[in-house]
Amino acid sequence: MAPRAIKSKVKSGCQTCKARKVKCDEGKPVCFRCYSTGRVCEGYGIWGGGGNDYGCRPISSNRKSLTSFYTPTLVNTVNKEETRYLEWFTYRSVLKLPGVFSFQFWDRLVFQAASSEPAVLHAILALSSAHRKEGLLLDTSPDVAPDKQEHFTLEHYTKAIAHLQPHFTSRSNQSVRVALITCLMFVTMEYLRGHFKTGYDHLQNGLKLLNEFQARSSAIDSYSLFQEPCCDSVDAWIIQAFIRLDVQAKFQCQGSQFLNITKEDFYTAFSALVATSAAAPQDISGSGQIYVLNSTSFQNASPADSIGCLNAKGGFSESDCATFTRLNTYPNTLSTSAGNCTFRDSTQPANTDSAYGSRSYSYFCREDYVASVADSLYTINGFNYAFLCHGDTNCYYDVKTIPRDTTIAPVWEYVWGSQQTEVPKGHTQVMWYWKKI
Repeated sequence: MAPRAIKSKVKSGCQTCKARKVKCDEGKPVCFRCYSTGRVCEGYGIWGGGGNDYGCRPISSNRKSLTSFYTPTLVNTVNKEETRYLEWFTYRSVLKLPGVFSFQFWDRLVFQAASSEPAVLHAILALSSAHRKEGLLLDTSPDVAPDKQEHFTLEHYTKAIAHLQPHFTSRSNQSVRVALITCLMFVTMEYLRGHFKTGYDHLQNGLKLLNEFQARSSAIDSYSLFQEPCCDSVDAWIIQAFIRLDVQAKFQCQGSQFLNITKEDFYTAFSALVATSAAAPQDISGSGQIYVLNSTSFQNASPADSIGCLNAKGGFSESDCATFTRLNTYPNTLSTSAGNCTFRDSTQPANTDSAYGSRSYSYFCREDYVASVADSLYTINGFNYAFLCHGDTNCYYDVKTIPRDTTIAPVWEYVWGSQQTEVPKGHTQVMWYWKKI
């Protein structure tokens, strides 16, 4: 019997065909194998060998889709500790940094770039560490020491800069895109660390580079950095990210001398930036009652969705609605006739159904509890009602049962991550509405 021919492993082809382990015809902007079978061609890296339909697909609002951006490609490139920071970035930072409005640069592009560019990956890890450190400052018993956190940030900051050096030398189109994305990570990270001058210097360097290579069209959605076929949406996302930061800098009288944005550019970025602040601010000062709404939509939720309220001890009741008073000075915490309120009282029931329930305690108010800034609640302006948020990104809450008559049910923070991307089975995700008295 003749020996079987040994086939060499093909390293070229689109991402979709590689994942399916089938031969790719490498057609551009999409390969025929994907097109003929009705699949979405993922292109040839995020830069493509031409345009692809990936960047033009609508963004799913389902948070489960986030995990697909870094699993398994990115996880295979990092160690256990780095995986934790990557998870924090995916499930915390990406939801927090764009504000109320989702933005494809954060939702999609940074994950695609990090999967193939070490400079972007290390910049993400440094940014995640800086963001996590900011959150841990609110925790009186952090599991990571601040000095260790800072060391991790600087370590990956340095690695990202080192991996950028070949791109600075190359100055190819792909290298410029990598440099711009990494620069945006640096700007955001320095702002989070409170190093505003350094962050602004990074922003100016990025805008200068952007100005050198930018080839504009009349519409922002058609922006392209280079006069070559590419996925326009990638360039648009990068440019829009810089425009947003430049607009913010202009509010501080530090606008760029390099980015001469058009009037249409400014209003596109400006409208997204100030839409929430332009609306009437929600007043959660003084006293009010907290109603529990069976809704997960900030746009559509209303008092009509109420399924109960919080009582004086912070429990979920059908009709026993207590009066809460918000401290109008630091740390802006809530209290009732029973005392100060918190999610951090370990004497209260833990959310044992949750994968993250070991440190998730039900809301409780008691007289001898000394509140801190970690117990403060806030609202997001721009919506029709004052919805209460807690902590970093926790604007939703978790209840296991809906109380009836005189029964009282516990309410937990809505905690989720890669091990559990929604409330536990049988639980309900709810919102809190502040009705001012």
